[in-house]
Amino acid sequence: MQDLTRFKESPSQTAGPYVHIGCTPNFCDITGVYPRDLGSRMITGAVTGQRITLRGRVFDGTGTPLRDALIEIWQADAEGLYPSAAETRGKADPHFTGWGRSAGDMETGEFVFETVKPGPVPFRDGRFMAPHVTFWI
Repeated sequence: MQDLTRFKESPSQTAGPYVHIGCTPNFCDITGVYPRDLGSRMITGAVTGQRITLRGRVFDGTGTPLRDALIEIWQADAEGLYPSAAETRGKADPHFTGWGRSAGDMETGEFVFETVKPGPVPFRDGRFMAPHVTFWI
């Protein structure tokens, strides 16, 4: 058993017990709201770049997988461009959304994203960051 005294409680940011119903209705067997849950597909066609799969699980302080976690990710496309009106460096891949949402599996807690390996994005001073994906849990 792991000593839990070294873990500090993080501030509560709970979105509420009904977040899955509002954000992923198809996942909750509520059909007819959207053809598929928003964010469930990041690749919408012949995307440029290396396709990758991100999968993982969220654990609570006792090491138990959270089966009702909802994860969102944001990232640049393979060229390091964002699909945003604020993107001034070029046109982002039209077959890539740059945003995804995945509800954790209710048995295992596993979330999955089919995406592309992101390209490097510059800091404001022009230096490049390492390619990365931003997670919201």
